[in-house]
Amino acid sequence: MICRRSSLSTFPRVSDFVATRPDGAKYVGEFKDDKEHGQGTYTFADGEKYIGEWKDGKKHGQGRTTYPDGGEYVGEWKDGKQHGQGTHTFADGEKWFGEWKDGAPLLE
Repeated sequence: MICRRSSLSTFPRVSDFVATRPDGAKYVGEFKDDKEHGQGTYTFADGEKYIGEWKDGKKHGQGRTTYPDGGEYVGEWKDGKQHGQGTHTFADGEKWFGEWKDGAPLLE
């Protein structure tokens, strides 16, 4: 992984870091202990993009993921999985909304 501090400020701030992985994935945001932590944007090599909160290198808190096929999930995350209130909009326009647990919707 290549890390560099952007030139957005003359003062070093944790949020000014960019990490680019060999596969082309890129993270821009806050780090703690060499892991994504706080607010950040991760663009995966396949085009998937997550904008939101991170904790210990995992999606955690509020966030939005857009998928290469045009789908999108907006909502809560815990330990890298959809967890809590959220809405998944599929590429064909179908929507699933409500409660999620461990990456799956809770179906009635």
